[in-house]
Amino acid sequence: YKAGATLAVPVAIDVGVYGTKVACIASDNAPNAATSAEAAFIVALPAPCLKVQTPADKTKAKSPALNLVASASSLQDAAVTLYLKSASGVVFDPIAVGKATESGIAAAVSLQPPGQKLLDGEYTFSLNAVDALGNQAAASLCSDVTRTLTLDTTGPTVAIALPTKATLTTLDDPDVAPATPGYQIDVTVNIADAVQVCLEAAAGQKVCKLTTAADKTAVFTAVTLQPGLNTIKLTATDDVGNETVGPPWVGTLVSSAPIVKFT
Repeated sequence: YKAGATLAVPVAIDVGVYGTKVACIASDNAPNAATSAEAAFIVALPAPCLKVQTPADKTKAKSPALNLVASASSLQDAAVTLYLKSASGVVFDPIAVGKATESGIAAAVSLQPPGQKLLDGEYTFSLNAVDALGNQAAASLCSDVTRTLTLDTTGPTVAIALPTKATLTTLDDPDVAPATPGYQIDVTVNIADAVQVCLEAAAGQKVCKLTTAADKTAVFTAVTLQPGLNTIKLTATDDVGNETVGPPWVGTLVSSAPIVKFT
């Protein structure tokens, strides 16, 4: 060996005995007083793996409660921790998920910080666990521990735009479907961020329409009203399942039309 800054020494490591201690010893055999140093290290193989299976990346959630599923290897009984960060850079306290089994972990996890409301918006979470030899699972090339999700707990908006009158008459408000038994009126609904709108009329009529988040209105044609007092109820649902009950329309129909009921 010639003097130099570094010396590369090939070492055959028995990977069949994980955790074996290996020592490298260097000595100076020159006329100077001999010196030696021992560098001990542990072969900590195989590297632990941790992979998030559920939720998928870029998921939208209507609640901070998550059903978390992750596969794992070489992490038996290791504590799994979730780290949450908002898109604005706020870092929240670590969340204990539970202990991994031989194959992984499945747990119901709440992202809700104690004592405060988690605001709607984009968040990133990552998992980590440390094996018995000190390896960080998040640092392993075989791991996939980071997910981005959007929290949306706000329901869509829905309100009846037409009719606006509290009293309808057959003279001023003609039946829109005179060939149909009873009295019918078209109902226009203003919506925002809804993918489904449902209407229920006093006669027992129930109708749902599929919409898109870009739609601003939905029209229900030939809604049957009863002579006398009527109530029209609305509900709207967004793409993550948040539901909003809109303010009802309550009005009186002055008509001699026959009473029609849906069963």
